[in-house]
Amino acid sequence: MKLTSVCYRGHNMYRWIKRQWFFQGKKPLLNTPMRDILKRQGVQVYEAAEVMQEPPIKWMEPIKTVGVGRVTKLDDEHPLKQDKPCLFYRDRNVLVEGLNQAKLFTNTVEIESGLPESLLKTKQEIDIANFEESIQMAIASAVVYDSTQQKLPKRKNPENPAWNYPRDYGIIDSRKNYIICNRFIQLCEMIASSESKNRCKVLDAFFSLPLIREPDNIQLQLRADLLVLASDPIKPLASAELTSELRVPNLDPLKYTVSLDEEYFYELKNAHPLKTKNAPFKYPHTALIHFNETEVRNLFGSPVTEDQIVARSLMKAFTIAAAQARYLYGDNVEELPEPIVVQCIQTDAKYFHFSVFQLNTLRWPTESTTVRNIFWHDAISQAYEFGGYYDGRPTISSYNNDVFKTFLAFYKNS
Repeated sequence: MKLTSVCYRGHNMYRWIKRQWFFQGKKPLLNTPMRDILKRQGVQVYEAAEVMQEPPIKWMEPIKTVGVGRVTKLDDEHPLKQDKPCLFYRDRNVLVEGLNQAKLFTNTVEIESGLPESLLKTKQEIDIANFEESIQMAIASAVVYDSTQQKLPKRKNPENPAWNYPRDYGIIDSRKNYIICNRFIQLCEMIASSESKNRCKVLDAFFSLPLIREPDNIQLQLRADLLVLASDPIKPLASAELTSELRVPNLDPLKYTVSLDEEYFYELKNAHPLKTKNAPFKYPHTALIHFNETEVRNLFGSPVTEDQIVARSLMKAFTIAAAQARYLYGDNVEELPEPIVVQCIQTDAKYFHFSVFQLNTLRWPTESTTVRNIFWHDAISQAYEFGGYYDGRPTISSYNNDVFKTFLAFYKNS
């Protein structure tokens, strides 16, 4: 009997997979009972389009062009061409002089070291003994178990810069940051259910803050990668009178705008993620900021220092608080009726920096200035030492639960 090749009649795998994609692509959305459950608990449900607006700049969206098209030249006939340059501070920028430059830029002082006493008291009352496994699983889901495999940045050897290493594939930094921040927020919502009713989160919240400080035009264009909004503002943590005797750092002979980008094509414009003042959650509570080495860098390629990372937290918090002040009180406000407090958490999925900023004034610091803004921050904390595969096994070593306790204290603070 002659043997023939198997023809797989009636079992064409290509056709079967194609039909699966066809049917699953038209699968209807399930109507979950979540809306009814929230109404029974007294939580009002809003459509996102009612309170949020599209950011003026759509991040990480490639520009699609067909054909040659017409390209607007950056010349004197450009509609945004200005005679006077504008200095920009964006997400990729860092201040060359670090925290001292940020304090001078924002008219900010530190009245004490470490985080505010009220936050530390809230942290001491937190017990997460029953959630240790869930916290470690949240970390592992970001740095170990995620199935994303993308091309990672090139490895470089400073002693032999011409050597080309094989390209590595794995979980990129932005993906790790996105997952770990969302998982931590989910855990906070589960543990602090009473506070979660008064919180909501927004992804990629864009803020634009123009500052006119003669003779300079300055524009701060920054985003909060994950912004937690609250129905009520955080209460002021200290009196503005405590800053009357304190002075901002002196950078002479350097100017406070050193290392900012200079551009001649711009439009000075305020931007806030909320489009109505009647939004149910209209007060910025905590801003989660991603630090990606591939995005944030110095002008001349030198490594970003720890002091510059702290300064980045201060600049982000100041921009969000100042934009909130103009959103509430108008674009020309300088003296605030009530201080605005914003919490900031900056992370690269392994290291976390916690800080709190209180905006008391928007006036530029002078010799006669007696009111200044206040900044609290803690040392940069390490959540774990190693996260990945060791001898073929998923491993999270030297896990530090103090990081999540501080994270939860920030979420519960009001």
